[in-house]
Amino acid sequence: PTLQRARGHRERVGDAAQQQHVLEPERAQPLQHDVAVADSSGKVLGQTDLVSSGTANATVNLTPGTYTFYCTVPGHREAGMQGTLTVK
Repeated sequence: PTLQRARGHRERVGDAAQQQHVLEPERAQPLQHDVAVADSSGKVLGQTDLVSSGTANATVNLTPGTYTFYCTVPGHREAGMQGTLTVK
């Protein structure tokens, strides 16, 4: 899979053969953040919990295609906390 980095997050792509992908917030911050993954219709397929420190994981089963990942906190996606995930 190809992943474009979202500002403030690190995405660790799991086993492509199993089609599982793990999303992790990158570092402790004073504001809470999360990561959601949506398909091309905008349907959210998976999402981490909101965290300001520590780690929150979400496992998302994806088929080949293009997905969007982003922070769901109001204003964060618009500020650039989003990216594209392409599963081949």
